[in-house]
Amino acid sequence: MAIPAEGVLAGKGGKQAALPLPPKPAQQKKVAVKPKPEAVIDISSSETEQAKREKPNRKKAIEASSSKKKGQTLTSTLTARSKAVCGLRNKPKVQIIDIDASDATNELAAVEYVEDMYKFYKEAESESHVYDYMDSQLEINQKMRAILVDWLIEVHNKFELSPETLYLTINLVDRYLASKIVQVLVMEKKVLDGLEWSLTVPTPYVFLIRFIKASLPNEPDVNNMTFFLAELGMMNYATVLYCPSMVAASTVYGARCTLNKTPLWRYHLTMKGRMWEWCCRKKSRS
Repeated sequence: MAIPAEGVLAGKGGKQAALPLPPKPAQQKKVAVKPKPEAVIDISSSETEQAKREKPNRKKAIEASSSKKKGQTLTSTLTARSKAVCGLRNKPKVQIIDIDASDATNELAAVEYVEDMYKFYKEAESESHVYDYMDSQLEINQKMRAILVDWLIEVHNKFELSPETLYLTINLVDRYLASKIVQVLVMEKKVLDGLEWSLTVPTPYVFLIRFIKASLPNEPDVNNMTFFLAELGMMNYATVLYCPSMVAASTVYGARCTLNKTPLWRYHLTMKGRMWEWCCRKKSRS
């Protein structure tokens, strides 16, 4: 018996009948996806070099800004604003002038010890400072004191005494009157006992000669005006209440203002300026 072929069935009477074959599954078509064209940027050689140069600069700027933000505090901000308001931010540097350079070879000037000497004078002037004593005196007033000082100046000029002697004499009189209530006629022994024999003290003259030397340039008219104003100050009782260094500085400033000298005041005339100059000179020597 013959086996019917695939798709063929045996019918009645042995006849073969053809059967329809099942439809073949439709094949899916493969769709090819085209890649998108990549954008190509053409960078010229000059732009590349410029980018290389800008990259480190940009990095430094970012680091500087970040460090500035970290280091900036409220205190530093307030300090900077205060300096800006007071005009200290752009303050010009003061040129240091050695006013003792001309006396470097003069052994009597004691250049090596002069700063220590004036530092001691500044500290010692408060010990011998005269307070207001005129209200405690019964028979002495300011006018009588002015007459006495004027007479002492005339005697001083007559005998051509040392200027330091005159200033020391006025200081001795004021210190004694501040410690003792006296009659007009007193003995010298009582004066010395009242002063406890302490005769060597810093007077305005000590600071005058130093400030005049620092008042560059050294001019005779300024010197004469300074001593004239200092002698007028000794006659005025109100100047007794001020420190000798302040009286000396005021007379130098008044003399420069009267004679229209420029500048009216120098940084080297202040005690702070003198101490600062001394420190700078000491560092340069070391």
